[in-house]
Amino acid sequence: MNIQKLLVTTDLSEASKCALDAANSLAKQFGASVTLLTALDFEGEFPPGVLSLSPEKDKALREELRGKVREQLEALKGSHFDDEVRVETALVEGGGAAAAITDYAEKNPQDLLVIATHGRTGVGRLLLGSVAERVVRTAPCPVLTIRPS
Repeated sequence: MNIQKLLVTTDLSEASKCALDAANSLAKQFGASVTLLTALDFEGEFPPGVLSLSPEKDKALREELRGKVREQLEALKGSHFDDEVRVETALVEGGGAAAAITDYAEKNPQDLLVIATHGRTGVGRLLLGSVAERVVRTAPCPVLTIRPS
């Protein structure tokens, strides 16, 4: 397998950071570039009116949240990837995290997608679902899942 383009996803949690470290190692080994991606689902996580009572205030708060997420992506880029690894960041929105991730991978072809699992089992997995599981089933490219230790 020739890996030149890696897509690594993060939900900005501690558990997802293991995927960043794995992607850094793979990128160095194969000389691949990396896209560090996170997905926001305003409609699922913050339906209209949840952030504030006015549409104007909602819009401003959402833009502020986008800015903070971009800052966090840049910080992760600096703290988890070596200088010789080419890393760009991307923020996608809507449709749920799994759908947004696979849609991005379809529109921007990748050789490998790296995603962390949270290791939930039983009722937790049943109630919360698994973004990683849905990505594995629907991604247009091979997916490497990393379970946090």
